[in-house]
Amino acid sequence: MLEVNNKDFFLAINPVIYFTGGKEQNNDKVLFQNSRGLSARGMIGKKVGFNLYVTDNQERDPNYVNDWIKNYDAVPGAGFYKPVNLYTKGIVDYFDARGSVSWNVTKYIDMQFGYDKNSIGAGYRSLFLSDFSSSATFFKINTRIWKFDYQNLYFELYPQFNNSGNKLAPRKYARLNYLSMNATKWLNVGLFEGISFGRKDHFDFSYLNPVMFLRPAESNAGSADNAMVGFDAKVNLGGKVQFYSQFLLDELKVKEFIKGTGWWANKNGLQLGLKYVDAFGLKNVDLQLEMNQVRPYTYSHFDSVANYSHYNQPLAHPLGANFREFIAIIKA
Repeated sequence: MLEVNNKDFFLAINPVIYFTGGKEQNNDKVLFQNSRGLSARGMIGKKVGFNLYVTDNQERDPNYVNDWIKNYDAVPGAGFYKPVNLYTKGIVDYFDARGSVSWNVTKYIDMQFGYDKNSIGAGYRSLFLSDFSSSATFFKINTRIWKFDYQNLYFELYPQFNNSGNKLAPRKYARLNYLSMNATKWLNVGLFEGISFGRKDHFDFSYLNPVMFLRPAESNAGSADNAMVGFDAKVNLGGKVQFYSQFLLDELKVKEFIKGTGWWANKNGLQLGLKYVDAFGLKNVDLQLEMNQVRPYTYSHFDSVANYSHYNQPLAHPLGANFREFIAIIKA
């Protein structure tokens, strides 16, 4: 809608207009989502970039989504919301504002600070970090050199949020590292580690170091925080087929694992997936198959504030834990 393109300044502004409507069996109300707002992106001196996305939203969701909202006191993907018509008309109202600033430190290092969503992984879902929950304040360092891509993420989050208003909400924090490597032209492997923790409204400075493994820092601090590690891989074949996987380990006791007793505290998750571009020779027809399973109690912690969640919503898979899921997607 509006563009400025000078030597040292670029700006593009566009309106955001989104509306859907539908019907649900055994529900006499019309389902809808109505969003209006604007998006902007720009660049200053070809070194500092910025983006902004702001919308005002009203929606009436299917009954299963309304049940989820009532149970968890949260709208999927949103933050603070107004439930004034939820119980009478099934309507929720919320404001969505996201934005960030990014800059290049050196040829190989970029940084980004903002309030937005982040995700890690090649799948439709992610067992490490997904964009399902509400936006969060974050700081990101991305280092790309040789065959390595190293990402550091720092988050300020909200614990079990009470949507009462007129009250300062407490905070919680998370610290993630993700290192991936192009082992060959067709194989990429990655290592993930994450810590979610509660402090009384302050970040733990022992987790600031971007080059240190997080588990030793967590142990030195008393080993009271929620620590996880993960591994993933992507295999590309013939330019049209990709196999991908993620394995998340929240807690492991080798003795119990070997026994195969299904001990509750062996908490882990597994993802296996396939992407097929121009499937079976059909141009622009893409196929994706995916399986996700997560054992009970994964992502949870004895300190409920340190649960791997934000604004009453999971930070990884939308179903949280204790599930097995199969997904098939066809795009044409």
